[in-house]
Amino acid sequence: MNTLKTLTRTRKFRLVTFFFLVLWSAGWPGIDLRAQLDPLKEANLYFDQGLYHQALIYLSQIEGLETKAPLLFKRGVCHYETNDLDRALVDFRRAWELGYQNRKTDLYLGKIRLHEGAFEEAAEYLKKYLAVLDINDPERMGIRKLIKQCGNALKISYQRPLAIIENPSAINSIHNDFGLLESPFIKDRFYFNSDRPLSVTSYVSGSSDIFAADRSEGQWMNLSPISAPVRSDRSEIILDFTPDGQGLYFFRSGSTGGLFRSVFINGKDSLEKIDLPVQIHVANADVYVANSAVVIFADKELEGFGGYDLFYSIYDGEQWGVPVNFGDVVNSHFDEVSPFLSSNGQELYFSSNRPYSIGGFDVFRTRFMYEANVWSAPENLGIPINSPGDERYFRLSADGLKAYFASNRKNSKGGYDTYIGRFKEPQKGQEFHADHLAFANYSEETSTNLDSFNVNLNHSVVSSKESPKPPEKGISEEVKTETMPFLYYTSGQDVLSPQNKELLSRVSVLMQQYANTFLEIVTYTNKDGILEYNLYSSIKVGEKVEQYMMELGTDDQRITVKGFGENYPLIRTGTDQDGESLAQRLNKRVELRLHTHEGYSPVKIEHSRPDVHPAYFDSDYELYQALVDDVVSYKIQIALVNQMYRGVVLDLFNDAIVEEHAATGLYAYLVGLYDSYAKALDIRRSLEKEGMTDVRIVPYINGMRIDTEHLSYYVNAYPDLRNFMNYEN
Repeated sequence: MNTLKTLTRTRKFRLVTFFFLVLWSAGWPGIDLRAQLDPLKEANLYFDQGLYHQALIYLSQIEGLETKAPLLFKRGVCHYETNDLDRALVDFRRAWELGYQNRKTDLYLGKIRLHEGAFEEAAEYLKKYLAVLDINDPERMGIRKLIKQCGNALKISYQRPLAIIENPSAINSIHNDFGLLESPFIKDRFYFNSDRPLSVTSYVSGSSDIFAADRSEGQWMNLSPISAPVRSDRSEIILDFTPDGQGLYFFRSGSTGGLFRSVFINGKDSLEKIDLPVQIHVANADVYVANSAVVIFADKELEGFGGYDLFYSIYDGEQWGVPVNFGDVVNSHFDEVSPFLSSNGQELYFSSNRPYSIGGFDVFRTRFMYEANVWSAPENLGIPINSPGDERYFRLSADGLKAYFASNRKNSKGGYDTYIGRFKEPQKGQEFHADHLAFANYSEETSTNLDSFNVNLNHSVVSSKESPKPPEKGISEEVKTETMPFLYYTSGQDVLSPQNKELLSRVSVLMQQYANTFLEIVTYTNKDGILEYNLYSSIKVGEKVEQYMMELGTDDQRITVKGFGENYPLIRTGTDQDGESLAQRLNKRVELRLHTHEGYSPVKIEHSRPDVHPAYFDSDYELYQALVDDVVSYKIQIALVNQMYRGVVLDLFNDAIVEEHAATGLYAYLVGLYDSYAKALDIRRSLEKEGMTDVRIVPYINGMRIDTEHLSYYVNAYPDLRNFMNYEN
């Protein structure tokens, strides 16, 4: 995948066409070109070349087109390829009504519905098209992939959207526009790449240029290519800004090209070339300068797992080291490109066309788990960031509130368009800057003393947040994963069914093998009764599980029991008869979690989801997991009692739970879920004003209650805990 060639392979032909059409539309003196051209012949010529904008111009000149079904179908294809799906749909259906039953009609209808988000209907059209293809037709593989993408998209569509997106159409064109970046110091100044022709006479085949634009009160203005010395007669692609904001990293093509850094000194721009590992093939332009010692890039020539893989290389002060493959968790047999590393060095974003994407290339995210020294399984960022098209060149803004990426989805102007995603909350990977990258094995001296590096890439970032250090590690560097279903039950009497006892026995063995682990028993019920009853009945079921674990030899001091009541169901209610039956059967469940007080667990339990149609799943459970995953959160303890609590305050807050209080054996009732101590403090003070004096704030990490004596294990990794310690202790 040569990026420059991929994005610009038809540009020369387009420019000649553009030049020709300009002359035609203006009227060439003494020559009536339109009279000499056969519209049908010209339309077919451009159609066969894949130049659908130009083909549409000639098709519009054909008399009686609206009654000529084959030409209507061809115009429908042109509308589809130029992203006018509504007109394409009209043309395909009109051609069909006129008796032109082209078998590819189902193909295009399926693609249109896929891009419109009607994934089930799209799959049906595509299956109909697949059925008419010969068994040996090479097109079958591509159609099967599209059908699989429909299934992936349907499943992913139930995820909570991470952001809302915007197409800044004023700076996009029918050509390829990509790599949008916001200037770190010039307010509302943006830069991006485009292969649009600057003029007929200055065109260089296969070239892209860097453009700048300003945004003021929602309006884009001052769009223009940047000047020399960055701009040349070669192709340039902006990659990122230097840490001080006074220059930028960019690629230049050609035999003397490579990675450059522009530096603004004494009112003038100067260029410095950065020597990279010889194995990096600069034409790909998929490079991210992570810090002064680490560069991340995509390459397919190095030994890997197939297609393009992601690698990193470390600079030791004198030379770049041998590229290191990110491994088979991050990389796949397909292509991984467009890397971006978050400021904290723990979240790697990239694009991949692996089979469980929505379209071609989707944006994925993986997190580095420094306790286990491994990357997590990549997660798809979902809709609307991803689409049935291709998404690449993903970047986060410095404040973590915005994402910039490029997509060729069907609501773009054409080719790749730049897009802006806006998050409701800052992405935690941008909360602080890490000077040292835990996944890369290099010394502190390497990262801070690089005088011999021909370009100084040291970051100079001022941050009010402290870079967290890894919590103390447990007894193992590797994490063992035990996969099992939830423990389902219909009443407290059958929670200890033979199947559930067998699962609990497996957990007991794990706890014997890992003596520093503690067990959390979390019980859920359904909405059969009132809230306070559901909470109380759920923890009573959990106590039965606790008692059985004690009979198996587990010390009760290593067990915590929680009742979540009707909160966070697996299955939605109010759907249909089958859905209601599933909800009654599957929402009553017990979840088991293992952890240590040191913040690191050498073993974890993963519960497999039941095999039901994705439409029945409730997003509340996964939303809760996402909200508490690897973050500090706070709840308000409103009561500590020895029986069911019936206070009205339970109905005033979401996320009510009840816990078995280890020190007293009483039941602690807690409400709310807050991502900062300050927010929790506001709620506590409000309750105190209402006369509830016996309320307190309780911190949680990964949904696990953290007792005061264990806070020291976590405070460096979760700085907000310092506020809790300063004001509560």
